[in-house]
Amino acid sequence: MLAAARGGRGARRITTHLLGGLSAIAPAGTGIAIRLGASFALTRFMPGLLYRVSVTDAATLVAGPAVFVAVALAASYLPAGRAMGVGLAIAMRSE
Repeated sequence: MLAAARGGRGARRITTHLLGGLSAIAPAGTGIAIRLGASFALTRFMPGLLYRVSVTDAATLVAGPAVFVAVALAASYLPAGRAMGVGLAIAMRSE
């Protein structure tokens, strides 16, 4: 609805997509910060649970947040793109 309203008022498509992406980054960043903090706090309990991977494996600590951010961006970008395809009158009528 918000994307259709912005498009109806003359906002460019890229502006609406960027706004949707930025609104997804804030919660994703908070989740990543909590996850990394918890993972470093729990490292002393985990060595016995891991097989052939160190507790502070750089690839894992980078790949996890990267996937999380990619999913968050896709989850915000796809609905914004669909909403931009709907006319403002149709969006207001369905509301």
